[in-house]
Amino acid sequence: MQPSADLLFDCFLELSLGLQGPQGPQGLPGKVGRAGLKGDKGSEGTKGEKGSSEGDGLQQSVQRMNEQLTTLQDNFNKYLKALIFTIGKEVGSKLFVTDGLEYDYETARRVCSRAGGLVAAPRTADENHALQEIVSKHDKRAFLGITDIQIGTFQYSTGETITYTNWYPSEPNNIKGAEYCVELRSDGKWNDIICTKKKLLICEF
Repeated sequence: MQPSADLLFDCFLELSLGLQGPQGPQGLPGKVGRAGLKGDKGSEGTKGEKGSSEGDGLQQSVQRMNEQLTTLQDNFNKYLKALIFTIGKEVGSKLFVTDGLEYDYETARRVCSRAGGLVAAPRTADENHALQEIVSKHDKRAFLGITDIQIGTFQYSTGETITYTNWYPSEPNNIKGAEYCVELRSDGKWNDIICTKKKLLICEF
């Protein structure tokens, strides 16, 4: 009669426990051994490929942008010179431009303001002469950016005190107490005038 599987398993378990015996207490750790000899230096590995530098890429981008800006500036200068030649005058750092149309003073002020400028106001004899040339070319009198609407004394539209004048003899005379604006005549002289009249628009930038 052969023993059952359960009996064989029990016998194997008892035999194993008997061979191993009970576990004794843990022993004390041994002394640290001496360090081994230093090994030989390994051979140098293969050099990797040079990676792309982020700084180099940024520098190239900046250089391209500078080149594009230079080109744009050159083109702008060409267009500006053409503009000055056809419809304007340049005096020092000022640029005077007209569209050849006539407006009342308030409309002229708004048109120049929307374009980023002011109604032209000469502050020197040279600037007055440049505006005179534009007026003579169009054969129309032009408003100047000078009024006495606010305080009863003529001043620039910016509120600054006038530093240069070129009034026609006996002007300003404020006829009927209603001449609060200033026009530039073809001879370069100034005359006070009603602001609602329409005169040539000249903006300064």
